[in-house]
Amino acid sequence: MHPATGDCDRACLPRRRLWPLALLLAASGVGAQQAQQVQPTRQAAEQGATGQRGRALTVDMSASVTETLTDNAMLRDSEKRSDAITQLSAGINAALRSDRVNGVLDYQLTGTVHARESKSDKVGQALRSAVNAVLIENLFYLDGAASISRQAISAFGIQDVGRSLDNPNTTEVRNLSLTPSLRGRIGSSAVFDARVNFAHQSTEGSSRGDLSTRTESLSIGARPGVRLGWNASLVRSNYKFKNGRTTQDTRALAGLVFQPDPSLRFNASLGREENDITTLGAKNNNTWGVGVVWVPSPRTSLSATRDHRFFGDAHSVSFVHREARTTWRFTSSRDLQNAQPNQATTVLQDAFQLLDDLLASQVPDPVQRRDIVLKYMEQRGIPASAVVNASFLNSAVTLVSRQELGFGWQGVRSNALFTAYRSDSRRVDGVSSVFDDLTTDPAVRQQGAALTLGHRLTPVAGISMTLTWQRSRGASETRNNELTSATLNWTTRLGPSSNFSLGARHVEFDTQQNPYNENAVFATFGVRF
Repeated sequence: MHPATGDCDRACLPRRRLWPLALLLAASGVGAQQAQQVQPTRQAAEQGATGQRGRALTVDMSASVTETLTDNAMLRDSEKRSDAITQLSAGINAALRSDRVNGVLDYQLTGTVHARESKSDKVGQALRSAVNAVLIENLFYLDGAASISRQAISAFGIQDVGRSLDNPNTTEVRNLSLTPSLRGRIGSSAVFDARVNFAHQSTEGSSRGDLSTRTESLSIGARPGVRLGWNASLVRSNYKFKNGRTTQDTRALAGLVFQPDPSLRFNASLGREENDITTLGAKNNNTWGVGVVWVPSPRTSLSATRDHRFFGDAHSVSFVHREARTTWRFTSSRDLQNAQPNQATTVLQDAFQLLDDLLASQVPDPVQRRDIVLKYMEQRGIPASAVVNASFLNSAVTLVSRQELGFGWQGVRSNALFTAYRSDSRRVDGVSSVFDDLTTDPAVRQQGAALTLGHRLTPVAGISMTLTWQRSRGASETRNNELTSATLNWTTRLGPSSNFSLGARHVEFDTQQNPYNENAVFATFGVRF
């Protein structure tokens, strides 16, 4: 955004930037009556009535206003300025359930106006959506996903936890993924799966991280459930960076599957791989892999794979265990960056996901469970996601090794959510000369943790405290940084569809280049239609 010039421009700037928000607010008011006609009552969802299928479409619309007073709006101790920041938000939350189509949509449009720094005014978006459709029964399927989030451009730039603040190191990142597929049986003893995944990532105001990928795959194998089975697959991936190279990777594999009982399965594969990621021309090498899946009960699952690839060993481990009031999650992986999302990133399991795991056995229906989790978080003042979100954008194929641990506990009136991670990112494409963090640093190492404690004070009010820590390390000490924060939040429900919250935060960012401390208090009033 450029500073406004002239008295009229300065006065009119917030209105010009907030017109999309005004339209959405108006739409939410007009659509409230229609939404109430198609959505089930929230009381029914809170009861977790799993025996009823419910309506096919549920829609919630919301609007909120947040006022923040901060002592360091510019996130610079050398130029410390206090400011009053107003945020107007409008959102829609929808879920569709039917025999052929299932989907979820969470979208929010937020306008931010600064009392002193009008050049920092902005309009931002947040989106999380997914859809699964059966176009032809037992044959043709379509899966899609889209997201919009605000993320750091560089791991070594300014990091923050207040999304309303003026941070030049953050940008809006948009991801879109679409996967049509053909899946079915070949006779009575084999199955096939043919699909194409199209994924695209774009960033606002920065071409770093802009990437389009296309992955084509074909696999055939023995039908699931047989004691000794077989499979064969062909996978071709294409990576096209806007400011970098276009590269390809092709793998052909054949393997065996051994399933001694329904809860345990082993698999092994062998094949060839061809790619031009590490060299200017195509390079061939052998590849192999082994794996195991163990599901001893609906509450516990473990899966692990290890593969030998052109860049070395790759692995993937996932463990989930749930009890009546606790849930554990652990993941470990070493592989090329995924197409969705496409940046080298470690995003902690958020509070919503951990609470969703806790209630999975009590409320099997995902739509009803979503409503219960959202209400549970509102009552206890729990933030919608973990504050720690360490990420950076890159412009070449990257190898990411990461581990994540998540723990959740739910008491009668209290709860605790803990997440921790560490990651190691390295550039695989040594031919590309495009600039990003991995141009000057052979590896970027990041660590972080977040702890959220929540307590329900009354049937309508709750309090929560969130502590976060994250650290980024590179080749030079001058670029290293560390961020710590503490946030306290109190929330109360004013009526059936409105709530009010008060909060405060303290942030410390330690780096040789641009350290800062920030303190803020904030208040939010929100309504749901």
